[in-house]
Amino acid sequence: MTAPRFSEILKNRIFLTALGALILFPAGLKLIITPSFSAIITASAQSQAETIARHIARTIHLNDHLEAGHRTIPHGTDFVIRDLMVDFDVLRVRFLDSEGTATFSIPLAGQEAEGIPAAALGALRRGEPLSRLVNGADSPDGMAGPQVLSLVPIMSRIGDGRFLGAFEIIHDVTPIMGMLHRLTGWLDAAAIGVSLLLLLLAYAAVRREVQARQELSRAYLEMENVVAERTTSLRLANEELQLMAKVFEHSLDGISITDGDGKILRVNPAFSAITGYSPEEVMGQTPRILKSDRHDDDYYRRMWGAILSEGQWEGEIWNRRKNGEAYPEWLSISSITNEAGEPTHYVAVFHDISEIKRSEELMKHQAYHDALTGLPNRLLLLDRLKVAMNHSRRTGDRLALLYLDVDNFKTVNDSLGHSVGDLLLMSFAHRLKNLLREQDTVARLGGDEFVVMVEDAEGESSAVAVGERILDSLGAPFMVKGHELYVTASVGITIFPEDGDTPDALIKNADLAMYRAKETGKNNCQLFTLAMNERAQQRLVLEKDLRKAIEGRHFEVWYQPKVHLPTGGIIGMEALVRWRREDGSLTPPLEFIPVAEETGMIVPIGEQVLEAACRQAKTWHDSGYGHLALAVNLSVRQLAHKGLIDFIERLLRRTDIDPSLLEFEITETAIMSRVEQAVAVLEEIRRLGAHITVDDFGTGYSSLYYLKRFPIRGLKVDRSFVSNLPSDADDLAIVRTVVSMARGLGLHVTAEGVENVAQMETLRSLDCDFGQGYLYSPPLAAGDFERLLETSGGILRPRSL
Repeated sequence: MTAPRFSEILKNRIFLTALGALILFPAGLKLIITPSFSAIITASAQSQAETIARHIARTIHLNDHLEAGHRTIPHGTDFVIRDLMVDFDVLRVRFLDSEGTATFSIPLAGQEAEGIPAAALGALRRGEPLSRLVNGADSPDGMAGPQVLSLVPIMSRIGDGRFLGAFEIIHDVTPIMGMLHRLTGWLDAAAIGVSLLLLLLAYAAVRREVQARQELSRAYLEMENVVAERTTSLRLANEELQLMAKVFEHSLDGISITDGDGKILRVNPAFSAITGYSPEEVMGQTPRILKSDRHDDDYYRRMWGAILSEGQWEGEIWNRRKNGEAYPEWLSISSITNEAGEPTHYVAVFHDISEIKRSEELMKHQAYHDALTGLPNRLLLLDRLKVAMNHSRRTGDRLALLYLDVDNFKTVNDSLGHSVGDLLLMSFAHRLKNLLREQDTVARLGGDEFVVMVEDAEGESSAVAVGERILDSLGAPFMVKGHELYVTASVGITIFPEDGDTPDALIKNADLAMYRAKETGKNNCQLFTLAMNERAQQRLVLEKDLRKAIEGRHFEVWYQPKVHLPTGGIIGMEALVRWRREDGSLTPPLEFIPVAEETGMIVPIGEQVLEAACRQAKTWHDSGYGHLALAVNLSVRQLAHKGLIDFIERLLRRTDIDPSLLEFEITETAIMSRVEQAVAVLEEIRRLGAHITVDDFGTGYSSLYYLKRFPIRGLKVDRSFVSNLPSDADDLAIVRTVVSMARGLGLHVTAEGVENVAQMETLRSLDCDFGQGYLYSPPLAAGDFERLLETSGGILRPRSL
């Protein structure tokens, strides 16, 4: 048992009461006894003083003496007073007259003349004696020790009993007050002892009471804790049961509980939602009611073997709904055992994974098929190609790969919109699939590129026959959103094992053959040859050299004069790029411009050419040839480059060339590749003050609608329509029409490729404005062109060719 702390005992009311008694009882006792004893001593002293005063008065006949008019006692009577003072321990006797003035004093203290207070004098006149206890400081004579000062009135015995005077008698009460102090000390000690005893008794009683209360509180708290723990446990158990019930009822997974024999005791709503069976339909049944017959007996034996040996099993299983539909589910079965380890119940939790299966199949399909056409993509093509190549290695059969690219598809896409382009590709893919055998593979690699894999091909001739059949099938138009579209394709063909021993090699070489078909006019088939591979290697070297040439600024600008046909006057020049190799040789533009365009290197090359041409033209303008207009070509890539306008604007500021003398030649194909973007760029060029001419006019769209939309100033007739003039009637009609149309639109016309006088005369007769060609001058380096200006006087005559 733990002893109570003193602080706890202090809080007890009984102990506090006893402690208060210990403190207050002695003090109270002293407060009661001391005044009482003082009053008794004072009363005794006053009684003695009255006796002394009467005795003195009788002895010396004081009344008569005073009534005779005297103010003090008779002379010679002081011995009587002295004897009485000795007998009664009187320290001093004074006589006061009727006015309260001291007229006699034994012993003398020099204060006979001192009176008494008016209040005391009034009481004496009424015949009332007075006494009070005084200490040395309060004594009239300043005597030490406790004293009782008594005033006894002397009243007349005759008539009205008037006041005649009074005796002031001071008794020494030191001995009796000492006895009183000792008595009160003894009483204080006794009171303290009694109080301490009572306090000890109270402490012991309170200590036992506090201990009893502590034990009672401890037992009560323990009982409360036990009750609280049991209440909490019951509440938590109840909450857990409620939670489990909610989980069971609201779980999205199906749950079934069976007894040890496998009979269903309870199912949750999700079970019914997934299987279609209501609780009433499955109660008492076994889970075999869901069996789909997709698994053999060994499957179920392994399942139950795991449950009995490990207490649980989980995995994918096919079951059957009430409506007969088989479905996949992920099932987890756990056994519940008793203390002996025997299964008493089984709990099965499952969820339908049909959507997951469908998503997996969809993801698998999307991973290996083209999203737009549904055809196999590159991954699936490579996989099938590997399988087919391995089969060919075993059987010795040959395998053909056809690489198809839709000709001019970008034009359709840009002019009619991507939605039309996508529908065209879907129709193209559908036509290819219907044309080929079921065992052949048609794949889309992206954009407008397709690959056809033909297994068991007999050789090159049969592969070419397949390609020709594909091209023939494209002769029929495609109807897309009301548009009747005619398309062709370029086809490259490789044969396994001759043209490559890996899938990537076969595809790459077929791609090279397809590009060869593009170069030979499109809409044809080309078999892969080693020369194509060599050409591809040469192209890689060319690209590398081009990049070095750009870094070293190895490009030169040559100039070909443009002539006013009626007069022969030089009205301007076209800037043409030339590539000076390190060995001093020149590479013709036709060898590197297509590669530069495809790789995007045409943009930095074009910027170098434009800057050099503008600086040279500005020099000539300042030298007296201020009328010469400078024509510079812009390609598709340059037109699509976002920094084009900013570059031109900065260049105009740096070179200070007159923008009205700057003309950009842009082909119809470049403009039509991105119509809206091209229009915006051309408008910006015109805003800068420069002009635009459509180059190679007649080889592209030649649409009057677009000509009207474009901010152009002139047309340039392609050399293919000029070269056969005047003998070719069709070309003559075309040029005449172009010139006439240009006149109607307010445009000037330039003919390029003028190489003989007959062509020149014909163009003059057709009212063509300007001409350009070897008849006047080939392209010249800047120095040679300057000498031409000086020697010709600005007028060119036809040269002898």
